[in-house]
Amino acid sequence: MRVAWVYDAQAHSDANAAGRNYWPVYTEEILRRLGITPERLAPADARDLIRLAGYAVVVAGSHPGVSPTVPSAAEAWVRAGGILIGFATVGLEELFGIRVEGCLKQPEGDFGIAAYLRLTDCNLASDVHPAGFEDQPLLVVSPVRLVVADDEGVETLATVMEPSPDAPTCGRRAVETPYAGVTLRRVGAGYACYFAFDVAQTMWAIHQGRPIDRDYDGDGYLRAMDARIVGDNDVAVPYTDVLQSLLRVILGLRPIPMVDALPPAGGRVADAVFYFGGDDEGEAGNQVPASDFMRSRGLPYHINLMPVGEGFAVSAQEAAHIEANGHELALHYNFVDGFSHPCGFTEHDVRAQADQFMRAFGRSSRCSVNHWCRWCGWADPARWIAATGGTGDNSWFGPEPVGMNPTNVTGFSFGTAFPRHVWDDWRHGNRRLPFVQEAITGYEVGYQDEQCDPAAVRRAVDLALAGRLTMCLFYHPVYIAGSPGCREAIDELLRYVDELGATVAYMGSDRLNEWWMNRDATTVEDALFDGNLLEFVVDCPDPSGCVIRVCLGQSVGARCFVESADVIPKRVTECASNWAYFPVPIGRHRVAVQFLTA
Repeated sequence: MRVAWVYDAQAHSDANAAGRNYWPVYTEEILRRLGITPERLAPADARDLIRLAGYAVVVAGSHPGVSPTVPSAAEAWVRAGGILIGFATVGLEELFGIRVEGCLKQPEGDFGIAAYLRLTDCNLASDVHPAGFEDQPLLVVSPVRLVVADDEGVETLATVMEPSPDAPTCGRRAVETPYAGVTLRRVGAGYACYFAFDVAQTMWAIHQGRPIDRDYDGDGYLRAMDARIVGDNDVAVPYTDVLQSLLRVILGLRPIPMVDALPPAGGRVADAVFYFGGDDEGEAGNQVPASDFMRSRGLPYHINLMPVGEGFAVSAQEAAHIEANGHELALHYNFVDGFSHPCGFTEHDVRAQADQFMRAFGRSSRCSVNHWCRWCGWADPARWIAATGGTGDNSWFGPEPVGMNPTNVTGFSFGTAFPRHVWDDWRHGNRRLPFVQEAITGYEVGYQDEQCDPAAVRRAVDLALAGRLTMCLFYHPVYIAGSPGCREAIDELLRYVDELGATVAYMGSDRLNEWWMNRDATTVEDALFDGNLLEFVVDCPDPSGCVIRVCLGQSVGARCFVESADVIPKRVTECASNWAYFPVPIGRHRVAVQFLTA
């Protein structure tokens, strides 16, 4: 039950030396986001049937110089039960059962939309696309191979749509083509699944956006919004999360244990995570009332403190009061005042404000926010903040930006509701930084002016529950302290969750950052499956433990055991597949899943 991706270290080095990003390296991030403990497989090992036999799934990118021995070894391995997933892989077309008739290139470099993807209604792809947005196709941000099925056993999971010449950045205007975007072929006891584009490049480019080297949106500032590459497409669709769901369904063709994106809530399987944060804007008097209100509702909260002079707008006593409420304090970097816009900022600017926070509170800020969502370059600020001890940022604004300070908006401009690790550019070896971006996906949700908007609250809750999301609810302390509409919106959130009987984990931005780091450090090892019994070892450092998910396939249910203790799993139907979810406590534990037949 091991999963590997083919990593070509020489191709990585050559790409970086030539001044290019090595996009396939993000395959590791994709697998980690899926909750898998991935292994790297060298190209030479991918030609070795004995080495391949140790894996249930192998993901391959577009690797030049495929030798004649690769197709025969790969086909023998797939026929024996392996799952091969290709991201625009060259040289194995016969195994995938496809024929390539051309290529769609990206119109504007590495970050341009080359095509769109429409999922079909075949069994595996059914229900993957968010309901209500069927007219909005997914985005492809990489060159696309124009693929047609060349074998009657090939199933088309998605088709390619070509951008309209009149509206190339609007998927709703895209034109249907006869080409397949994703295919699946049964080969013996295994499967060969082909993506006609580079999924790694597409997800990385949407997640991190383009480098902010100028004021792309013309608002007069360099901000995170300038990185957006989704064009005129609907930001209500989390494009990369949908692709990830499709990959999860394909991986679910084998009972591969995955660490769920959500932590347990009170020892139970959570249906969603809501995490709260807000900036104090350097204004005194609102932080403690906001914290007290959130505490009165039994909710966590996270306040980002902006530097004011040589200190902050909260006194030491106020800070102690807020932390005694169980709430978090972090840094609200200010790269707005005192700068000649549009402009960037420097590592020195970051260090000066981080040091000010350290002097005031005796520790580093964990998950910070940049005033007005300021950003510059690509991964540079993440690298600089990480060097000060910071491990996260909550500046990337997901909703459609309307004005400088909108309210009552939700959205996923960067393709995901979930946190994501930042990866550096080619100048720094495309390395993975110990730093997590938490996108703002809900901003002052549930009220407009002074009036509560219950319908907006319910839409946000329904959206989070439908996708089992981590949902950021960003409320400034000044509004919690002074706006009845804001407080009513928070109360409506709690009331509606209670009405639905949903199991929700509530947390602040720091705690979400901690969870995501701990989830990333969680390992699933020694997984063995004999056709009826799945056994593996989970090692989780998070104090709340983790949740494991396993696809049930054709089984009617499962019995789950953690160190021989019977754990009742939660059965969930997602994307036409049935899954068993069950919590595993902190530490290292041997786990067994017995699949039940009718």
